[in-house]
Amino acid sequence: MKVISLPFRSGAARRLSYGLLTFLLAAGSLQAAPFLSNRKSPLKEDASQTQVHVVQERFRRIYDLYRYSVVFIKTDLLEKNENRSVPAGLGSGFILSEEGFLCTNAHVVMGASSVEVIIDRRAYPAKVIGVDAMTDLALLKVDPTVPLKEKKFVPIYPGDSDSVRVGDFALALGNPFGLDRSFTLGIVSSVSRSELDHPGNNHIQTDAAIHPGNSGGPLINLDGEVIGMNRMIVSDGGGGIGFAIPMNDVLRVVEELRLHGKVRRGFLGVQIEEEGTLVTGVIDGGPAAKVGIRTGDRIVRVDGQTVKNYRELIRIVGPKPAGARIVIELLRDGKPLKLSVTLGERP
Repeated sequence: MKVISLPFRSGAARRLSYGLLTFLLAAGSLQAAPFLSNRKSPLKEDASQTQVHVVQERFRRIYDLYRYSVVFIKTDLLEKNENRSVPAGLGSGFILSEEGFLCTNAHVVMGASSVEVIIDRRAYPAKVIGVDAMTDLALLKVDPTVPLKEKKFVPIYPGDSDSVRVGDFALALGNPFGLDRSFTLGIVSSVSRSELDHPGNNHIQTDAAIHPGNSGGPLINLDGEVIGMNRMIVSDGGGGIGFAIPMNDVLRVVEELRLHGKVRRGFLGVQIEEEGTLVTGVIDGGPAAKVGIRTGDRIVRVDGQTVKNYRELIRIVGPKPAGARIVIELLRDGKPLKLSVTLGERP
């Protein structure tokens, strides 16, 4: 980050500046400057009637709506050699329920010896319920009996991230650089970005400013619904591009963490080529082997959804829990074949 500092001024220069300022203040007190004194913008009188001002008021209402739902997360790390805790990191999060459940990014809390959640500038100890490194999500819980300023936890309003479209307004709220409740505005630049890390992870791309400390905060639409969790920024030294985890994925993962402490992912047990859907290997004893899928088969559809490459196969199969049944349509020696497979649990 580039930091620009104002030049240091000598004592003489400061005295000259103060003298000039004193003169200007004294002169200004003698007679009010006539320039523009009665000139008012013709737009001011009907500003409340313009569409732009209606949208501006909506932004303000969204900010107020989430005042007590977005939290500041502070973590400490226990130094093994010194046997003491040291500050480890800062991040953001948002409240999921009145029982004190909240979520953030896994990288905000992983390895932490203690976690504090700060709500409206008051700190509360939090317990990590579960962490999923693959999706970079974590579920935390604060004791709901602790005295809160608002008397209760205020959950966010979830939106349907599958309905998000390029060009939608996107508002990011969080604590960048430890500056609490910072609000930035942009649009959705792209959806279903899956090239960033694990092929099963999709992201919403936005140009709303996201900075260190925003991790775990909400990405909000114009209806005041959370459509994603801000996760990262990709930058070559400039402003960078922000990415958020879709809200539907967040809810699916945190529910698994709440129920099981981990995410149980469906496992098919095949290897396919990176570009295309040709099966190049079948794991002995796996779900695919049990129903007779072979090397050389070409997967065409899974549960009616067309599969074009391994990323799409992981995207369809990965979210399904172990024990779920799926229907695979494939080609074997040019002939169509349909098989029903019961998924195992990913090792």
